[in-house]
This record gives sequence, structure tokens and C-alpha cells, in this order.
Amino acid sequence: MDNANDLQSRLNAQPIATPADPFEEPERLSEIRHAIAALCADFPDSYWRGLDEQRTYPEAFVRRLTETQWLSALIPEEYGGLGLGITEAAVILQEINHQGGNAGPAHAHKCT
Repeated sequence: MDNANDLQSRLNAQPIATPADPFEEPERLSEIRHAIAALCADFPDSYWRGLDEQRTYPEAFVRRLTETQWLSALIPEEYGGLGLGITEAAVILQEINHQGGNAGPAHAHKCT
């Protein structure tokens, strides 16, 4: 599992370049997607179904997002966050949903 800090270091070292193909996703966003997909692999459909059945909050999932610092994507680095932009934050939420998770709790944390 990629730690968000490790990925942040690589992302900050990469220039923000526009791919030759205007529909191709920049590599930095693909790296975020892969890291989030790896994290989500630890929370299979059965995890989410169980939460739905019990009507409970996804504490373990949110804890993991917090521990790996993905919830701090929009917080500036000087305050302990990742200092990423809104596009990167949107990719995080989109990938959580794409992997079958529920990004609602993560979305609420990103907006506060």
C-alpha cells in the first residue's frame, strides 16, 4: 500500500505536464488512482454490504484513509496535509466510488 506521503514526494517532484493525448490522464492522477484502488482492495463488497445492513459508519475505512493521509489531501503541507489540489481530491473520491466503496464519509471530511 502506498503511503500518501511517499506518493506526495513523487508527485511534487513531477512537473504537471499535459499529456500528448488530451483524453489521457496525467501520470500523477493515475498514481493516485492506483494507490486508492490498493487501499480499497482491503475493503471488499462484503464490508460495505455489512455496513449497509447494520446502518453503521465505515469507521475502519475512514481510519485507514486518515492513517494514510488521503483525507488531508486539500490541507496545505505547512499544516500537515498533502497540499494537493481539487483535481487530485476529486480523483480520490471518484476512485473510492469506482472501487465499490462509499466516498460520502471521505467527502464530508474533505469539505470541513
